[in-house]
Amino acid sequence: MRVFDVEIWLIAVPGEVPEDELRAHWRGWETPALDRVLAASPRFRLGATEVVYPGNEDLRGPVGRVQDLIYLRGTTPDYVLPLLDSQLERELLDAYGPRLGDPPFNVASPAELEAFLASNRGARLATESPPLPGF
Repeated sequence: MRVFDVEIWLIAVPGEVPEDELRAHWRGWETPALDRVLAASPRFRLGATEVVYPGNEDLRGPVGRVQDLIYLRGTTPDYVLPLLDSQLERELLDAYGPRLGDPPFNVASPAELEAFLASNRGARLATESPPLPGF
């Protein structure tokens, strides 16, 4: 049973962002300057996944895998927006590929993701989701 489905967007930020904004972003704090940059940057709707909670980490489908990869690259070892280079592009496309047992989430096609990534090489990546209702 799924608890909360959320829409996730992949955002390609063309420039650098101050480190204090990045640290706040990845910790879930308010980031007014980064929010303005994200709002003005190219974005791609990855699709739906379920919010992460203990026990569902491997059941969040391709969108969850991409979100987790971006979070990992954005927080380890430093707080950054990961640079979209050829290696990260391959990792994202691999993570987004369908796998046996993926839940039937509404997601964009891998070809659409590939086109978005190709047109934004060299950008910094972030993910974003609208707030959950009632929060």
